[in-house]
Amino acid sequence: MSNIVIVESKNDAIFMKAMVEKLNCEIQIEKPIHINDYESLEGLSETKLINTLKDLEADLQKRDIEKIGIIIDNDSEQERLKFVDKCIKQVFESETLLSTKQFIDISGDNGTNAKLACYFTNVGGKGELETLLKAIKAKNSPYADCLDK
Repeated sequence: MSNIVIVESKNDAIFMKAMVEKLNCEIQIEKPIHINDYESLEGLSETKLINTLKDLEADLQKRDIEKIGIIIDNDSEQERLKFVDKCIKQVFESETLLSTKQFIDISGDNGTNAKLACYFTNVGGKGELETLLKAIKAKNSPYADCLDK
């Protein structure tokens, strides 16, 4: 079975891949999630997310996909939930996406089923990958911090 993560950009994919590899190796709270592929949207738009989901819907049976995760930046959680739910419903028959970090069942036209969840990258309810990286930095970063000025 395969697991797929949809992210906004190449940078998000690189970060998520490194984080998952680190967590799967050293933390055993529950069964690790092994991600088989990352799909990058190269910028978030409704069309790009729908097209990526359509491609995955076509691949559900061929690739034996069990779970799909969507990880995007957080602008407003409720607005993002509505946005992602609208895109999902354009492609799959599904429950309504009511919150992050909870799987919903989806089914494609060809009768295949999978589970889908989403998460919005944030620190304290706001931000994106850069916000997270600044929050977890281990040492001073004057060059990166100059962007805030």
